[in-house]
Amino acid sequence: MELEKIKEIMAETVDFDVETLTEETRFDSMGLDSLDVVDLLMRVDETFGTQTQPGPHLATVGDLIESIRAQQNNEQ
Repeated sequence: MELEKIKEIMAETVDFDVETLTEETRFDSMGLDSLDVVDLLMRVDETFGTQTQPGPHLATVGDLIESIRAQQNNEQ
């Protein structure tokens, strides 16, 4: 579920073929600069009701999904 939503957000945000996006996809391999990542995280946070901080802990799409799930689990 999270991966599909992230694909939708990325399709609107960055120039990347989202059909090739997997949880193993690294943000640095997508050609995103730091501003792109911050914009992406802001949109993800708005969608999922989370507050994700950029940093080395978010290297892959899977890392982002884990962060979203952890934050949502802490709220319950």
